[in-house]
Amino acid sequence: MGGGQGAAANALTAKCSERIAATVVGCGWLPEPLGDEPLETANKCPLLFIVGSLDRQVPPEMVRVGHDAFERAGHPVEFRVIEGFGHGWPRRENERVWEFLEGKRLGEGAE
Repeated sequence: MGGGQGAAANALTAKCSERIAATVVGCGWLPEPLGDEPLETANKCPLLFIVGSLDRQVPPEMVRVGHDAFERAGHPVEFRVIEGFGHGWPRRENERVWEFLEGKRLGEGAE
């Protein structure tokens, strides 16, 4: 997901985490009303945040806010900046995304 879809992925994970095994957020910011406070969620599912280093629409700093909020809430998170890439879905990362998602099951992130 990219941009608005990435923000939607953040919102869905925050509000419906009990139904989500893992989330990949492509260039997504943390939308209102979530703010940047720690997110109280039922399931601490893993999240992978991906953003291009050249993204001017949703720069890495904006994506980092979402990463940090989920990390403070106890979610296992990863943050990946794709050097030389702008806004959108970096297809060259599809295999990395699959490796992240592969085998994830509900409740796996909670320790």
